[in-house]
Amino acid sequence: MLLNIPGKRRDGFFREMLTESDTRAKLIDPAHGLEQAKLYAACKRLNVPFVYSSNGHLFVEFDRLTGKTSSPTPLAEFPSPADLRARYEKHMGFSLDSPAARPLLVRYSGGEATRRYYQDAAIRAVLEKFARGEKRALLALATGSGKTFIAVNLLKRIADAGQLRRALFVCDRDELRAQGLAAFQNVFGADAASVTGDNPQKNARILVATYQTLDVDTDDADANFLLTHYPENYFSHIVIDECHRSAWGKWSQVLTRNPLAFQVGLTATPRRLDIREDSKEARADAFTYKQTSWLKSMPDRTSAVIRAIAGQFAKAGTEGLENPAVFQTPDVVHAGGLAALKAIGKPSKVLTDTKERMFEA
Repeated sequence: MLLNIPGKRRDGFFREMLTESDTRAKLIDPAHGLEQAKLYAACKRLNVPFVYSSNGHLFVEFDRLTGKTSSPTPLAEFPSPADLRARYEKHMGFSLDSPAARPLLVRYSGGEATRRYYQDAAIRAVLEKFARGEKRALLALATGSGKTFIAVNLLKRIADAGQLRRALFVCDRDELRAQGLAAFQNVFGADAASVTGDNPQKNARILVATYQTLDVDTDDADANFLLTHYPENYFSHIVIDECHRSAWGKWSQVLTRNPLAFQVGLTATPRRLDIREDSKEARADAFTYKQTSWLKSMPDRTSAVIRAIAGQFAKAGTEGLENPAVFQTPDVVHAGGLAALKAIGKPSKVLTDTKERMFEA
């Protein structure tokens, strides 16, 4: 800039100044300031996987994905954007060119300034799980952190990527439904609608409902509204607010009836359970986690039935599995029942295999 200031000489005087400045730069440690930059990256506000410092001749890289710091390297060898992208994709386990990763590249509809950094981090974490082929995500956030904002903008980015068919947002009370509806309509307009006892809103793209309206608010509820109006896999995306309610309760049917849906749970007050590692609840959870590959290898309805059978174990332990009427329990029947199990073999044999895998968990 000095070279363009009127009245200043443009001769060797300035060349001498630049040469002296260049010499001084070489004496500065290229890693100077790197530790401070690491702290900025560690706070995750900016989602920066690669951190650099340089003296203008050499540079040092800190790779937050691997935790490694490079030795000083000539600036001519600075990695290209394509190189950095390839390293990021390898670490994350997906390609940004894949359709599943498309929502990650979508901008916020109201601009980047509309979200707080932790809201962006939550949305990004869910989208990265989906890009890796996972179907479920749980977000635990403090009260007041904007869970509804996160739900709305998560679904909006998915919608703008062309991947949202129909979504269900489930909350706990009429007041929360009204608040949620206002937030969704602010972004989706008339595509968002409130589900009531006399209107299932089947023409809407975003359905906002309460546990009570769906008849899944207690273990004794019959889920009649849910079963009557929404067939299996009606929703492509489901967001459950206050999901610290027991998933083995009646509302689990919202999930088991939509096994193909991407499912997101939101909670501000995670339920604290004193569960021993050898308890029936812990074993049921371990079964569904450790047997993921086995469950994915079978038709979705069959997988849903086996998960429902695991739910019977979580409720009643071994007696729940040994009960001759296990195939007639409401959760198992609603998930698909005997017909779904027959897709992979004799139901009694499938049940035996499930038991064996349950106790391997």
